[in-house]
Amino acid sequence: MSATDPTAIDTYPMPKDGWQCFHCGELFTTFGAARDHFGATPEAVVGCLLKIKPGEERGLLMALRKAEAAVEALRERNTMLLRKMGERAKWASDANDRAEAAEARVATLAVALEFITNMEGQEAMTDALFAEKALAMAHVALGATP
Repeated sequence: MSATDPTAIDTYPMPKDGWQCFHCGELFTTFGAARDHFGATPEAVVGCLLKIKPGEERGLLMALRKAEAAVEALRERNTMLLRKMGERAKWASDANDRAEAAEARVATLAVALEFITNMEGQEAMTDALFAEKALAMAHVALGATP
């Protein structure tokens, strides 16, 4: 139910001639005018009971200006919060990019380390084979059998 949609009011349909205030007798033929006078909810104070005396309209104007200032302050705060959210999203995106780059470097280093390890293993195996071959040749040269 929306407070601005007259078809959504769940109390009763709009009277044929409009709404009449039993406090002041004024007749309201549109939903908007009735809402302004009676308020958005049944708990609202009826406009004619606000006891606005002639000459006190300035107080209403002051209240309006304070409400406008409050709305502007909320807009500024909202803008600042949206800006901060954008900065944090950018920081998170940059951090994600840096993490992905670091993962790629780690993967490259892992491949290089595996290659080096395999080369060292091959070198060690080659050294062992050469040492074994040299030992066999030495035995032959000395006339000993391995």
